[in-house]
Amino acid sequence: EFSSLEVAARVNLACALKDQPGEARLQLEAALHLCPESREARLHLAAHLEHQGDCEGALRMVQCALEIDQRDPGWLILACRCLMRLGHKFEALRACAQLCRIDAASTYAALREVFRSRDQDVFIVTFPRCGTT
Repeated sequence: EFSSLEVAARVNLACALKDQPGEARLQLEAALHLCPESREARLHLAAHLEHQGDCEGALRMVQCALEIDQRDPGWLILACRCLMRLGHKFEALRACAQLCRIDAASTYAALREVFRSRDQDVFIVTFPRCGTT
């Protein structure tokens, strides 16, 4: 469908315009206007808002998305980042725990966001049901 191609093109253009945040935001808003149900456009816009320091605006978008799909790792990771930047550490840990329950492979991403880890940091995670660490 033509509109989905235009949405993808606008999202890709916004990603290429990282040095022009105002124009990138306009492209993402236009993509969302074309297709309000587009997960990609909404996720990129929320991530853009968070990156530009509007964590409250990003978190509002995240919370709406999580009402629809509470198990989406992308939204949960963004929730962790926004909550931590806003100083809501307990809620960020709760989002981290939810992410870890959904997808064990996302454990590192969740811990990295909540604890602001560096490349050299090491996490030891125990999976009690399968007896591995």
